[in-house]
Amino acid sequence: MGKQFGDRLKELRIERGLTQEELAREFNTGKASISHYESNRRLPNANNINLFAEFFNVSIDYIMGKSEVRNPYITEKGLGSYPISIKDKSQYESFIEQIQFFFMDNEIPEEDKEALFRDISKLFWEAKDIYKQKSN
Repeated sequence: MGKQFGDRLKELRIERGLTQEELAREFNTGKASISHYESNRRLPNANNINLFAEFFNVSIDYIMGKSEVRNPYITEKGLGSYPISIKDKSQYESFIEQIQFFFMDNEIPEEDKEALFRDISKLFWEAKDIYKQKSN
């Protein structure tokens, strides 16, 4: 069987260098809850799953163990032939965090938000590729 929510949560927490206590504080919950999640004894509610996914900048499918793609808007080579550097990924993640505020309006249907994110992500990586081509 593939990874489950708890496996992914623990993996992401450790990657961030957080203890269970620190993650619990971040989400205003107890260490015991985080421990139960990570051991797959309990699953948080849908809203909290979404918050965990946003916090770790991964898709809900990834954190739930349904996909191996952490974030469908980031590819290993952007859109072109240039590998993504750590700096590129960091800039992209920062960029996405900034534009998420524009999508907080609950009146926008979820599928429209996803389409906009895809298009904005595509433009970001196209701009990166153009810049890298000019630099070479």
